[in-house]
Amino acid sequence: MKKKIILFIIIICFIILYLLFYPFNNKKIKYVFLFIGDGMNLNHVEMTEIYNNVVNNTELEKQKELSFSKFETIGLRKNYDKYNYVPDSASSATALSSGFLTETGMLNMSSDGEKKEPITYSLKEKRKMKIGIVTTVPITHATPAAFYAYNNSRNNEYEIANYLVESNFDYFGNGGFSLDSDKLLDIENKLKKNDYKLVKTKEKIEKLNSKSGKVVAINPNNYNGTTNYYIDSDTHDLQLKDFVRKGIDVLDNKNGFFMMVESGMIDYASHNNDAKGVISEVNALDEAVDEALKFYNNHPNETLIIVTGDHETGGLSLGNSSGFGFELDKLKYQKVTFSKLKTYLNLHKEFKDILNYLDNNFGIGNDAYKFFLSVENQNKLQDYYNNQNIDGFINLVKEIIYSETRIGWSSDNHTASPVVVYSKGINSYQFGGKYTSVEFNQKLRKSLDV
Repeated sequence: MKKKIILFIIIICFIILYLLFYPFNNKKIKYVFLFIGDGMNLNHVEMTEIYNNVVNNTELEKQKELSFSKFETIGLRKNYDKYNYVPDSASSATALSSGFLTETGMLNMSSDGEKKEPITYSLKEKRKMKIGIVTTVPITHATPAAFYAYNNSRNNEYEIANYLVESNFDYFGNGGFSLDSDKLLDIENKLKKNDYKLVKTKEKIEKLNSKSGKVVAINPNNYNGTTNYYIDSDTHDLQLKDFVRKGIDVLDNKNGFFMMVESGMIDYASHNNDAKGVISEVNALDEAVDEALKFYNNHPNETLIIVTGDHETGGLSLGNSSGFGFELDKLKYQKVTFSKLKTYLNLHKEFKDILNYLDNNFGIGNDAYKFFLSVENQNKLQDYYNNQNIDGFINLVKEIIYSETRIGWSSDNHTASPVVVYSKGINSYQFGGKYTSVEFNQKLRKSLDV
């Protein structure tokens, strides 16, 4: 009799727990934010957090994290393409979007013409969700293109742009088109014929809402489709966070939405081995994630937020052969990217102007509390400049900065490093553990029931 009573109590407890948690576990995901920091991995995030804490004089035991570092689920994704352990953005993003292992440079198809549909089309057709694609680089670049296009080469940007027109997706934001004038005019005409609203000014972008229809919103502060680096932009410029905020407004509807948001300039800065550029771009991504979190707080039982990289770029290490320690405080003196320095150097200023520029924008000069410029290094810089060896000049600037900050770079290209996945919200537990990029797509499809 006693055993029966105990068994009865156990059964009742299981029923209560089932009733408590069943509704939550079976909530249907209605809103999805997939943030991709192109080239970003754990060290890029850690370096940004360390720098933020150093410049704010935060004590070690009171370190503050980026918003997505505090997500409840963290996973590790093995990343490779069909033949290479070191993938490019096209094959990496294809695996994420369609769960298809393809070759370097290919988008959602193989060399023999086999195609695999991105998850975005399934969500549009089966769930009637609205779809948004946001990026800081040209909207036809590899990562955003993998969510709407099929092509055997990521370089066929005009063909890719035609897929964008035909996708009928609801919102494309921030990055513009990297096309010559004739092809650009053709694409713009096709967009208008397909009932897209093409907006290019800050004033018109700020007025977008759920009644705007299909939208292509291009940041006015871009060059050949690529927006300014965050650190190089003006305070009044539109940023990634603004296009996420506007995306939420445009995509608002009863069936929900899927928004892929790429911070592509993290990759650019990593290819340039520009640590301060990376830090500013990761912080810009974090601000964009904050916009999603504001939305999540109003829809906690219907929203999934994922933050990851497509691959790692730069082989970034938090420490180098200069010795023990990791001293990022002097990076606060770097006010522009190495890309902007290169542009300045190509303007053929007097060398004394170059020295002033280095002092004012990088903290490299006679102040021992900043980056001290020795006579030997000054002479080397002048030789590089006189001979128009701009790459040699910039590499020496990097050497001066990184020998003191102890930041290390093993490459100016991609690596085979596994990539961290941060997730929060409904079904976020699915993205914990270790898995491949193909399995990531499978988890996403299962979570979204497509």
